[in-house]
Amino acid sequence: RGDTRTRAEHMGLSRERLAEILQSLWGRRPFRGKLSLWTEELKTWNMKWRNPGVDFGTYVPKYISA
Repeated sequence: RGDTRTRAEHMGLSRERLAEILQSLWGRRPFRGKLSLWTEELKTWNMKWRNPGVDFGTYVPKYISA
């Protein structure tokens, strides 16, 4: 309580380095053709993860499909 550090800062990462990492990941619009993604990231990008108990299609939240 009262500690405003993030988990990354608690583990030893400086606030400045954390800002650099976030800027590199989220600072500009991503284009699939310009990214080098890991297998898991590609599955996320392409919505290829399977949901247990869901046997049909891709789940699209109601706020997107509205």
